[in-house]
Amino acid sequence: MLLAIDTATQCTSVALYGEERILAERTWRSANNHTTELLPAIVGILAQQEIEPSSLTGIAVALGPGSFTGLRIGISVAKGLAMALDIPVIGIPTLDILAEAHAHQKLPICAILRAGRKWLGIALYKVRAGRWRRVTDDRLMLPEQLITLIDRRTLICGEISTELEHSLREHLGDLAVIAPPCLSLRRASCLAEIALKRLEENKLDDTATLSPLYLQYPAKDN
Repeated sequence: MLLAIDTATQCTSVALYGEERILAERTWRSANNHTTELLPAIVGILAQQEIEPSSLTGIAVALGPGSFTGLRIGISVAKGLAMALDIPVIGIPTLDILAEAHAHQKLPICAILRAGRKWLGIALYKVRAGRWRRVTDDRLMLPEQLITLIDRRTLICGEISTELEHSLREHLGDLAVIAPPCLSLRRASCLAEIALKRLEENKLDDTATLSPLYLQYPAKDN
């Protein structure tokens, strides 16, 4: 039984995976109230499925990039539960969670998070035989830099503002395949499925040293 926690941004999600399926999921937009909302959400889905915390066999958590406070809260809760229950924890990069939802299609994937001010956090992926693999590290760039990066037909998903969508369509035309909002929502069920593969391969993280992944702004922001 795997519990997945994603508090990397205001898009917050928890999910429960067991019996080879998603048993419960709750995804909502938090107004930076992760501290008061996360634990009740976890308690709620466990109670709904009549599952005791002692039945959990692993915890998955979004590692970042994301907001400083959101990541700290999610990772702290995940580590606390893992230590208390003596079960493994698996940290997954936030942008990988977005890519997981689109592995069924064949286009390259560009996953996007808003990183504050005019900056975007992005990562690129290629899909082969229903599985994605990273072709870049997480990057911090401006919208105009992202436009120059896309040189082939690419599915773009994640936190895409109306302004950014218009700019991508204007400059990239048919090269930009914009995922609709329902497929750009980051869901803990996708996090759970990535983490389950890691759990089965025994690729676990050190609970004591697990820490958030942050992107650093350039020294000068023009």
